[in-house]
Amino acid sequence: MRVLSVDEQSKLLSVIHTHRLGFAILFDLATGLCIGELCALRWTDVNFKRCTIKISRTLQRIKKNLNELEEIDEDDEDTCSTTLIEGNVKTLKGYREIPVPQNVWIKLLEHKERQQQEYMSLGVPIMLNGFVFSMPFATCVEPHTMRDALNYLLKIAEIEHANFHALRHTFATRAIENGVNVKAISDILGHATVQITMDLYCHSSLDLMCDSMNKIAGLF
Repeated sequence: MRVLSVDEQSKLLSVIHTHRLGFAILFDLATGLCIGELCALRWTDVNFKRCTIKISRTLQRIKKNLNELEEIDEDDEDTCSTTLIEGNVKTLKGYREIPVPQNVWIKLLEHKERQQQEYMSLGVPIMLNGFVFSMPFATCVEPHTMRDALNYLLKIAEIEHANFHALRHTFATRAIENGVNVKAISDILGHATVQITMDLYCHSSLDLMCDSMNKIAGLF
């Protein structure tokens, strides 16, 4: 499981401004969304009173193979005979409401203002149910385009390759390292049980546990 180190995360955030989709990458780091959930997010999913986002859909590009639909592998560049679909999240736990950190919320409002100004300059109608992260003419950002943005940022930040799911892993790991309640993390990620979250991420807090034990070393 690839998790960005604290240093790598800092390097990535330092170059976010160099790409049009940089804020989308930052937003994913701060919320732990799956790439399909991030791409499918619409402004109608944003609760401006509660400073939260509602997750209920996912955007996927799938390919047709022997009359069966298969999701394209993250590293598969062959997109022949494919179609982009917007569907529901896969599980009941996947339907969730996520609070957005205050500093990221402010950036989200700034992003909304920039997006509307861009639409106006291009003569594109502003739609209330438009995508939060979109291409210049208000179309959705496909998952492979979002991955390309991350790969670009990793390259210029001189960070070893990481797939997009590493952002989700990094979010969860940082949350555990900073003492966030595991049940809360599980709900944010949309895991079916807390045990799944613990099995995936609690071992990642070993450095934090070592620091904690060293703090009480003088008591014995």
